[in-house]
Amino acid sequence: MKKELKNLYLKLLEIKGFKVRKPQYYLSNYIYKKLDDKENIEIIEASTGIGKTLSYLIPIMISGKKAIISTSTISLQNQIKNNEIKILNNIFQKKIKILILKGMNNYICKLKVDNILFDNKYRTFDETIKVELNYIKNNSVSGEINEVKKLKIDNEVKNKITASSDDCQKNNCNYFNECFVYNQRKKISKNHIIVVNHALLVTDLINDLGFFKGHDLLLIDEAHNFIDIVLQSKKISLSIQKILKFITEFHQKVMKITPSEIFLLKEIDNLNALLNESLKNNNINNFKFYKTFNQNSSSIINYVEVNYLKEYSSEITYLNNLNVNIDEVLNNDHYQKLDKNTEDYYPTKIENTLNLNELDKKVIMLSGTIAYQEYFLKNIFAINSYKLKKIKYNEDLTKQIYFITNRESTPKHDLIISKIIYLIKSVKGRSLLLFTSYESLNFYLHHIRAYFKTNNINIETFSQTEDDKIKINEKFMEKKEAVLFGTSSFFEGIDYKNSQIKFLFLDKIPFYNPSYPITKSLVGFLTKNNKNPFNHLYLPSAITKLRQIIGRLIRSKSQKGIFYLNDSRIISKSYGKLIMKSLAIEKFQFEYKDSIKFIK
Repeated sequence: MKKELKNLYLKLLEIKGFKVRKPQYYLSNYIYKKLDDKENIEIIEASTGIGKTLSYLIPIMISGKKAIISTSTISLQNQIKNNEIKILNNIFQKKIKILILKGMNNYICKLKVDNILFDNKYRTFDETIKVELNYIKNNSVSGEINEVKKLKIDNEVKNKITASSDDCQKNNCNYFNECFVYNQRKKISKNHIIVVNHALLVTDLINDLGFFKGHDLLLIDEAHNFIDIVLQSKKISLSIQKILKFITEFHQKVMKITPSEIFLLKEIDNLNALLNESLKNNNINNFKFYKTFNQNSSSIINYVEVNYLKEYSSEITYLNNLNVNIDEVLNNDHYQKLDKNTEDYYPTKIENTLNLNELDKKVIMLSGTIAYQEYFLKNIFAINSYKLKKIKYNEDLTKQIYFITNRESTPKHDLIISKIIYLIKSVKGRSLLLFTSYESLNFYLHHIRAYFKTNNINIETFSQTEDDKIKINEKFMEKKEAVLFGTSSFFEGIDYKNSQIKFLFLDKIPFYNPSYPITKSLVGFLTKNNKNPFNHLYLPSAITKLRQIIGRLIRSKSQKGIFYLNDSRIISKSYGKLIMKSLAIEKFQFEYKDSIKFIK
């Protein structure tokens, strides 16, 4: 095998512009050896910049094993589809069959498209979009939502046209045999390598759906995000507004299909009155209300299942799922409302949430930064026996990156904006500006755009708030002089080409949000076990995110760039020094103009 692996890496070197790193080859060799190891679970921390994706795809291909590869981001799925597969085709000299599988809401629902096209309720819907939806419905192979080029996708529009487990009619649907979602899933057994995202994988594992049985290996890439996805999947949402919207639409549908069905209409009206009364009296958290709703909706379910199952199968699916969730909240002490602004309930007991030891396959968890999560991994995933392997890629970041921060703890916004604009102009666009909140993003976006317009500066600005993330990133990468504004979804999973980014800005150290429900669950778990949340969660997770963020700037040893961290705590606080030491950063500079000389 070692000879075959070596020969394949020699073929990689023949590809123009491709450089093989020693740790990349070492990681490939290590993964291949572990594929047949008796140890069921492997945890690997491989430094950012190694080239992890090819490092595991090559040994998997050599072994011939059937594998599930799970990623945190759709961006990495698309990267594998558009980049890595082409490289594999080249070095293996054959067409590699890899299935890219995404969650339901990434695919168009043909039944919903029919509603848009033929229901008078949608007569005001944009006609150009209707034409495009009709074309995709009848001609697309994948049916992915990102094929709709003219559509600016917000959640409201997306929910109207994409598949959802809440209202899917499954084999009761007229389009079941032509369904984009189920046709993709039928291909699973026919492909040796399936690439999914964490959310879809977790849905399958938690609910024991069995889509991925029969594969030998589960490789979880970007594994540092896996815990959040698993805990988020256990959330139970009991949004009264959403339920009320569903009941209203259910009533309208009954009036259209079976208007003489007095009993059914009366029962739906009773639910509607119950929901409105609860909103009026502000007793959303009253468990008595949930119990009454559960009883009333059950009578509707029983009646429809006997008389009108085909006509209202999606509505019954929704009500059944809702009642299961209500039962879980009513009868389980381990669910609490951790966010007072929502009707979402989260598990407070997170031990053994998903038992990875019980899977019928080898599990490899891989990330650039995962070692700090070791305590969580053992407890949340019930991992009794495992190996943790660290593979380092020795980078001297001080030779490649000019690090800037502020001298003052609270500098004036005008000063920060002037620094950013100077650096953007100096590198002729080619800038990625990242923010820990949408509020901060919109503030800087507004002021920088206004300056560019007033001063006739021909540098385009793109913001993730204005279009789908994938589309906005593609538009940015097509331009030579452009600036991209993004939040946490741009912190990782996007591979920019050499010198695509010369200037990287981050508004503050990316600590976990303490008000985020998942954070509360993790903090509660640590506190219960006498662990310090700052040392075991907040600080190491911030280091993890910073390492990922800096990885957007430097993709090879020949690159140079500028990183401006708009947070003086990095030099004024003791934990700032720990962060710098962990990232091998010698010092941060105040003289931002000197950075231009550094990168030339």
